[in-house]
Amino acid sequence: MIAVEIPNPAGLLKTGGKFLANKVIGKIRKDVKEFDTVPYRPTNSPLVNHHGVNDVWAKNNIPGYKSRATDNPTIALGVDEHKAAH
Repeated sequence: MIAVEIPNPAGLLKTGGKFLANKVIGKIRKDVKEFDTVPYRPTNSPLVNHHGVNDVWAKNNIPGYKSRATDNPTIALGVDEHKAAH
């Protein structure tokens, strides 16, 4: 995915003040590959958006951080890799 700072054109997903240049269909983004960095929401079935270590670190180091917020950064994992992370 390519993050670019531009006005919000139709079809781009806003994340962290930037827009991801990929297509959004319903609430599932297309072209997301395993191990891509993506926002917590929307989902990317069959991949799982895992927040893991960055979520634990952020809760302890960023005042006002909200766990599982829509724009929080995650890594897209396959189901087996996500199970292994727990």
